[in-house]
Amino acid sequence: MGEAGHLQSNTVHRKLPPIKPIDVSVLVSPSTVWLEAPFTVTCLITNATAKERTLCVRTDVHADAQAIELTVSIYLSIAS
Repeated sequence: MGEAGHLQSNTVHRKLPPIKPIDVSVLVSPSTVWLEAPFTVTCLITNATAKERTLCVRTDVHADAQAIELTVSIYLSIAS
């Protein structure tokens, strides 16, 4: 039947992607919104660190002739 074999393998070395300390995901958002009408966006904000954080949300609206840009800034600071 032949000779007995053996398995040789090498360790696979690879770098894991860095973990983001804070992750923001949009869970639900409308596909269409009307001007000057309120709408809701649902986000999931995950703190992947052991540090307690304080959340601050700010919105800025920039308008030109063809589009309105809504910028939402989320600031997280370490709670003291």
